Amino acid sequence: MSALNAQVLQNPIEWQMKKLFRTALYHHREDESSAGYTTDELYTLLQSTFAAQKVLGLQVLSKVLAKAFNGLYDQCFNENITEQLLKNSALILITRLCLDDTTDSVWRAAITAMHAMLCNTGTDELFLDRGFALFAQCLRPDTGVRQLKPSYAMTAKSAEELTDEQLMKLDAVHCLVKRTSLPQRIRYLLETNRSQLDSRAVDDLLDILIRMARHSPDCRQDIVNCPFLLSTIIDGLIPVSVVTGDRVFDRPNARAVKLIRLLVDVDEDCPSGTAAHIIRVFPQLIEALKVYLTLNPENCATSRETLRVSIEALRLWISLLSQNLCVEDFWQMFPVLIKQLQYCSTLDPISHQNDYDFQYASTLIAALKTCVQRNQHFQAFNDLVLMTTMKWLTLIKNAVIVPAFDANLCLFSGVQYLLTAGYQIQTLADIVSQIVDSKAIQHKLLNSLIENSNLVKLETKAQPHRRDSPNLPSFGSVLYRSHRTVPIMNNESPIGLILAVIHTLKTQPNNDNMSDKLHAFKDYIQRVAKNLKHDIKLNLFDCYELMALSEICSLCFITSIASTTSSAEDIHCYHNLALLMTSFTPNETIKHKLLTEVVFNKTIYAIESSGIAGHMSELSLRDKEFEPNIVDNLDSIKTLYGKHSRFDSHHWLFDPLIRSVETKNSVTLDEIRACLVFISAVVKRHRNYCHQLIQSSSALYCLISSVFLISEEVFFDDGVQRLLYVILKTLLAGDGIRCQISDRVPYYDTCGDFYQRFVDQFESVSYGNKLFINYLLVFCQSKCSPLFRTKLFVDFPTAFRIIQ
Repeated sequence: MSALNAQVLQNPIEWQMKKLFRTALYHHREDESSAGYTTDELYTLLQSTFAAQKVLGLQVLSKVLAKAFNGLYDQCFNENITEQLLKNSALILITRLCLDDTTDSVWRAAITAMHAMLCNTGTDELFLDRGFALFAQCLRPDTGVRQLKPSYAMTAKSAEELTDEQLMKLDAVHCLVKRTSLPQRIRYLLETNRSQLDSRAVDDLLDILIRMARHSPDCRQDIVNCPFLLSTIIDGLIPVSVVTGDRVFDRPNARAVKLIRLLVDVDEDCPSGTAAHIIRVFPQLIEALKVYLTLNPENCATSRETLRVSIEALRLWISLLSQNLCVEDFWQMFPVLIKQLQYCSTLDPISHQNDYDFQYASTLIAALKTCVQRNQHFQAFNDLVLMTTMKWLTLIKNAVIVPAFDANLCLFSGVQYLLTAGYQIQTLADIVSQIVDSKAIQHKLLNSLIENSNLVKLETKAQPHRRDSPNLPSFGSVLYRSHRTVPIMNNESPIGLILAVIHTLKTQPNNDNMSDKLHAFKDYIQRVAKNLKHDIKLNLFDCYELMALSEICSLCFITSIASTTSSAEDIHCYHNLALLMTSFTPNETIKHKLLTEVVFNKTIYAIESSGIAGHMSELSLRDKEFEPNIVDNLDSIKTLYGKHSRFDSHHWLFDPLIRSVETKNSVTLDEIRACLVFISAVVKRHRNYCHQLIQSSSALYCLISSVFLISEEVFFDDGVQRLLYVILKTLLAGDGIRCQISDRVPYYDTCGDFYQRFVDQFESVSYGNKLFINYLLVFCQSKCSPLFRTKLFVDFPTAFRIIQ
């Protein structure tokens, strides 16, 4: 069959041997009265020649993994039970072999077991579907969080050198796709067992394919290239006609439509022609999508599954339209779209209870928004969308309430449409301003935001043991050791309404009262900023809240510096958060906006410089001369970091220095001076920022001292010497610097390793430079580890003589 079967035949190790059914009867070790099975006993059952025992083993395994992924065992074990099971490659490989069994009961149980193993993202998928209009931006390729590929570094060549077992321990999905031909087997099961497969088995197989598609662009391409797999799915599960009945095939399946949507998504690592290829090969797909658009959400007789198909069809339309495909086909459905939009306008965000209706409405408006900017035809929907959005906002204002999550999502989609179309923006801004001006709504909105924030209550993320196995990660929607899911997806979450308000207010940045209206967000911003630290682990939903927070922070900062009533403390708070956000947010677009609008904004540094004017009068003449002027250097600093940093780590502040250490002459002397000017400003003005993002004062000090490792030409430069002097005085103030030899230091492993290189450089090229000596003596302080002094006296006698 594949490399797996070849290995089974050539290497008959114990777990691959057939077990007689009598062997599997003896279980529970020596205590036959104990309940359940050990892991070894499950292996024995799965290898039995007796089909009933195989089925029993598969069923037990399925239930254990399903409960583990849902968090039911979080409080029961000191170890990560899913990691213990899934890092043992034999278990997954045996289950994969059971899919090839000719006995119906065995391969049916194997489908359920394989689904339980791989699909640890069930709740994730529910939330991603529910918040599709929100998460579309978060799942773009430049965010770095859209894939579920394990975080290990392995080239294609090294992957080929690994055995199946070794690869399985690193990446379960990759191994199953590449080594065991799992997509081909799924195609065979769907094609040859149409009459025998029930709806649950088909859904399980589609979920497995969806999990593969989430893994990586490479796996998505393998699914597309699998012979006859797409034709089997599209012909059998995405029919042109909508029929009801007991037959699983020839009836629309929402999961099948979702799978196609994931496959046609554009990715920087995946060919952009996949969508066009699928449409060209399967023209009936577009005809089916047109039919699904006509499904009437008002029709209560229509099954819930069929109505879910219509939502998934709209999401697939969005993926196609965003690639400028099938626009004319979508426009041909104009009468249907008008009718469906008219139904959406009847929804009441206050009293309406059907979440499905709001999910449908938000997806429909999001699909229209995708087209309205590129095609003037779609301006015909402007008035109806405006009327609907204004109606919803007016109801909220009059009732003084914050609607449920799905209704908020509709408001977000409506506002996004109008802003994209540039239609009646002032009218929209007026009603939004009235909502924000209401103290009652403002109070409810902010309280609800804090109560349903992933980032405010980070005590729920104290995870001594994670639930996921490293070779099979998830998006993390089920909180560890908690019965709750991520708060941002709660029914009471106001994130959609918050973003609708922020995006609308961004169109009115010169409003004199804007800063006062947004001041209420400061409490939320301060709470989140306090929790953003270097050791925090963020999931997809945290990243989305960070993106939303970035929008809030940027607007608050811009309006504060333009306002005459804002305090310097408020501006400093927003600026500090923006610095933190650039280290955490995965979205490149938002990161660039934060850097441009906030981090490198001249106004904030001018304000802070004027604020320390009194302090300057107290400085000595030497200190005044050395004090760097960041305002005059800010343009060159911005250019420098844009050239030498990707802003993808918590210590991006030091990227130019580290790059210069690693690659000589890659950074000019002027650029190093500019980098030190910015580091000096950040260390002086945002000391808390440095402590939150750098593991220790040792790491911070070592990264700054990297300047001495570049070359003597650099650290002997007068400008560099002055800046290093100012930075050292700042670092020694307050609690000072406490270096421990085992402290971790980015790029250098430990503080001890850096110290070794630092003293070697000192002996070679320092020539008794006083500033170099002062930086070295910091390691020899009494508050630092005595091992530094011992190493200096014993291992570096030359350095010791130079100091004397």
